[in-house]
Amino acid sequence: MKKFLSSATALLFSLFIVFSSGLPAVAASVRYECESMTLGGQYAAKINSPFSGVALYANNDYCQTGNISWDNTQKTISVRGCSNNSSTATVAVRMNGYEMGRVSFSGTTPTVRSFTCTPQTGSYPVQLIVTNDTGSWDVYVDYLEISGSTGGNDGGGSSGNVYLTFDDGPNNSTSATLVNNLKSAGCSKATFFVIGRNIAGNQTGWNAYKNSGFSIQNHSQTHQHMTGWSYQQVYNDLSACNTAIQNGGAPKPTKIRLPYLESNSTIQQACSALGLSIISPTVDTQDWNGASTQSIINACNSLNAGGNPLMHDSYQTTNNAIATIVQNLKNRGFGFAQY
Repeated sequence: MKKFLSSATALLFSLFIVFSSGLPAVAASVRYECESMTLGGQYAAKINSPFSGVALYANNDYCQTGNISWDNTQKTISVRGCSNNSSTATVAVRMNGYEMGRVSFSGTTPTVRSFTCTPQTGSYPVQLIVTNDTGSWDVYVDYLEISGSTGGNDGGGSSGNVYLTFDDGPNNSTSATLVNNLKSAGCSKATFFVIGRNIAGNQTGWNAYKNSGFSIQNHSQTHQHMTGWSYQQVYNDLSACNTAIQNGGAPKPTKIRLPYLESNSTIQQACSALGLSIISPTVDTQDWNGASTQSIINACNSLNAGGNPLMHDSYQTTNNAIATIVQNLKNRGFGFAQY
């Protein structure tokens, strides 16, 4: 069934929309129905089930909004959709020629997937496009929603912001050095995705996190492969991480990096119930796989506005790369933001 705005909601909605050269600007929360978008690609088509939306059947199939005015502020991008079968279906979200993030749907139950980015200033559309089709799934998309975000940023660079993110801490051996290296390099915003069970035994590292002013978010309590778990098992583990972080004196997380980046509909539902938006990396530095310091630097050189790299708080090679990573990003005109 289509979503209709009541007259009261429509009035409130109109108060949040401003116009710049006749183009809508994202000011609060705006929803774009996919079936009302421009379709492209060989097979993209409107559908009526499991919702009124669009089916994207093959690589380069897309649906696209009209031009939207952006002001270089952080936004949360949410897409409701599902796969046509039990396989995981993925949609890339492109803005101004750049892939800002991806959302994945496992199974046929419609879910909402979100990520945060900072679009560059300008007027341009948002495109939902399939780029990694393997022939084993189709993706159905219902709507795109754009809303303001509570994440912090340092005012932004001329090219937008990037999000430096670090998983698996805290760590008594490396966390304080990592924090110091970031601040010494002039990075005022970063995000730590924390394993809850690591907090109690790594108080030196934990205190470095808390005193840094950087964002502390959820990376699960036990860092296990969860795709075979029940909903309650997943929920309990993620909730335990939230509790450990809060008991340690940090705010309740609103974001999560999933262990091993593994997801399915059960995991997504548990995240949604806990108010956790899933943050997937846009660049894999391979620091976890023995990458050299120079390789980690090279990987971060490919970051685009709104992107975040997969890095970890446990490797000396990563710590050694921080100063050059930050300087290279600054040289490209980027500022820094945190989730």
